[in-house]
Amino acid sequence: MTVRSGTSSPQRGRLPGSGKPEATVAERFNGMSDDDVGAIVACLRTLEPVENAVPDFKPSVMGRILLAFAIKPADRITAPVSVPPPGPTPEYGDYLANHVSPRAACHTPHVRGVIQEDKLWSGGFDFDVDGDIIYSANLTRDVETGIGDRTENDFFTTIRTGVNPDGIVVRCRCPGHSSGT
Repeated sequence: MTVRSGTSSPQRGRLPGSGKPEATVAERFNGMSDDDVGAIVACLRTLEPVENAVPDFKPSVMGRILLAFAIKPADRITAPVSVPPPGPTPEYGDYLANHVSPRAACHTPHVRGVIQEDKLWSGGFDFDVDGDIIYSANLTRDVETGIGDRTENDFFTTIRTGVNPDGIVVRCRCPGHSSGT
């Protein structure tokens, strides 16, 4: 399924505010459960159509070489994908954070458009916001550079208000967050 594999034409889209291919995001959806994919499709079917001509993907010579020899689509999903039991567990949190709402793609540095899997959630992904370059936050438990000294309440308050415990407004480019600028 295209939502989980990105095999339709992931290069056609771009990450919001970055101009970077969204293939890095599509690959994060490959663990989304069948029920959650079905719910997304059901929701999309309720929306009014929007006409939006998307330009054809025209890779450079180097891009065509990479697509032919180096960049491969995600493995096809051939068996049902189930979800861990809902609840405050690391397994369910991993499912939500990495497959339902793949924020890791935005909160992880990339090298030439590829997520650095060994640095998941460590921040550093760059976005152009009205001409200013901002970098995604480190959401790991590192006390010096991440959110390791923050409480659960601090985290919820930041997400809900768009202001972190230090009083800094979070400049977020992620759809669905209250703190977008």
